[in-house]
Amino acid sequence: MFSLTPYVLNVTATNALGTASSLLPFLLENIIKPDPPEDLRVSPVPGEPKKLLLEWSPPGSWPFPEYFPLKYRIRYVRDEDSVTRTVPQKNTAKPRDGCVPCCPPPHPTPSLPWPLNLLCFQIGPYEQTSYTLTGLRPGALHHIQVAAKDFTDYGEFSAWSLPASGTPWTEP
Repeated sequence: MFSLTPYVLNVTATNALGTASSLLPFLLENIIKPDPPEDLRVSPVPGEPKKLLLEWSPPGSWPFPEYFPLKYRIRYVRDEDSVTRTVPQKNTAKPRDGCVPCCPPPHPTPSLPWPLNLLCFQIGPYEQTSYTLTGLRPGALHHIQVAAKDFTDYGEFSAWSLPASGTPWTEP
């Protein structure tokens, strides 16, 4: 998909003590880092007190996501918890879709009100921009974030998206 042409960056520093140079070789595909996913929405699933529907958009800066798809990671935590939860291993909304454990997690977001020692899961298929979290605590507020990476696995994961929060469906 990308050129395998290696590039070399020549970095030179000059000061009163002299000059020093370094050559830094790289491939373009190894420095890809998308912006975070946008417009994360969290909705209760009617009649399902242990589920939340997550929906998001690819970053606006990512050109042609239909031709250059992204893969995603999700993290979430209950508001009253001190331990972060992981995405379930199977998306019950779409049985053929699932998640794959992935490590290490993307860059932490220091301003978040919950701990960052978490397990993280990648969802599929790659073009998927929605996911149903299952097995949640009924009535509990959950905080969610999503990160993106080029589906070819080159480069780095994005920073986490802005957090979104939601509570599973409760009977009226």
